[in-house]
Amino acid sequence: MKPVGVSYLLLLSTISLTGIAQAQNCSVPVAGPNMHLSENDIFTTHFENGSEVTFVCDVGYASAGGARKIICIAGTWSQVNLKCERKNCGSPGEVENGEFLYQDTLFGDKAVARCNPGYMMVGQNERICRDGGWSGRVPVCEVVTCEPPPQVENASPFTPQRDSYSYRDVVQYKCQKDFTLNGSSSLTCSENGHFTPDPPKCIKVICEDPNIANAHFESGARPPYGYKAFVVFRCNTGFVMEGRPGLTCTIDGQWSPKPPICKLDATVPPPTGSSHSHAVGIGIGVAVAVVIVATGIYLYAKRNSKKKNHTLGDDDAGKSHQKDQQEPLALAPADLP
Repeated sequence: MKPVGVSYLLLLSTISLTGIAQAQNCSVPVAGPNMHLSENDIFTTHFENGSEVTFVCDVGYASAGGARKIICIAGTWSQVNLKCERKNCGSPGEVENGEFLYQDTLFGDKAVARCNPGYMMVGQNERICRDGGWSGRVPVCEVVTCEPPPQVENASPFTPQRDSYSYRDVVQYKCQKDFTLNGSSSLTCSENGHFTPDPPKCIKVICEDPNIANAHFESGARPPYGYKAFVVFRCNTGFVMEGRPGLTCTIDGQWSPKPPICKLDATVPPPTGSSHSHAVGIGIGVAVAVVIVATGIYLYAKRNSKKKNHTLGDDDAGKSHQKDQQEPLALAPADLP
C-alpha cells in the first residue's frame, strides 16, 4: 500500500504545479487607443509569465511618448503607457497666385487649393494628409487670358492691339469724326476670360429743331443739333413758359427735358374794345396808310412829268432860233438890185 500512496501524492503535486503555472500565463493584451500588437505578437493567443509584447501605433498615428512594451506578470499585463496621436503633415505648400484652405493638417485632413481672381488652376485642387505626408502636388495658378475684342463700326481700331490679353488688361475705343460713343470706351479682360462690358457703338446723333410755338431762340447751339447740343428758348411777349428754357440733345436723339410750352399770359389785360372793333381799326389804319403812300407816289410822278415837258419845250425853241441864225434869208428876185 505504501508505493501507491507515494505515487498518488506525486500526481497531486504535478497537477497542482501545472494549475499554478497555467494561472500565471496571460491572455492577449488589450491595446490602447490607435495602436495594435506588433507583427511578432499579433497571432499569439497565450503568453507565459514574464513574456513581453510590443505595441505599435496605427497607420496615420505616431508615438507621443510612453513605453511600447508591456510584461506578463503572474497572469496580469503591466500598464500600457504608449500614447499614439494623429500624424501632422505640416503645411500643404504655397500656391503662387492662390492659397490652400484647410482646418487642420493632421492625418485624414483635406486642404483645398483656390486661385486668386483672374487666375485658373492647373492640376488637382485637393491634397489629403496621408500616413506618409500630403498626397499629390501643389497645383499651379495661371493668369486668365482673353481673345481680342471685336472692332466697332465707325470707330478707330481699339488700342492697344495684341494677339492675346491678360487679366485686367484694358483696351480703348474711339469713334470717328461726327460719331458719338454709346457705351463704355474702356473694356477690361475679366476673370472669366472675356472682355467686359460689351463693346460700345458709334452712332450719329441728331436732334430735330424744337419748334416751340410762340417762342423764339435766345442762345446756344445752332442746327444741326448734335449730341450734348444746348439751346435756350424764350416765350414771345404776352406768353408765359411752362417747363425749362434750356434743352440738351441726348444720346437717343431727343431733347431733355421735354421742350416747354408757351401759353398766353393770363395776367396781361386784353386790349380795350371788342376784338371786331380792334380789327376794324387796324384795317382802317392800313387803308389810310396805303392811300397816303399812293397819293404821294402819284404827285411825285406828275411833278417829274411836268419838269420833263418844260425842259423839252425850251430845247425846241433854242434849236429853232439857232437854225434861223445859221440859214441865210431868201430874197425874191424883185428885191435884188
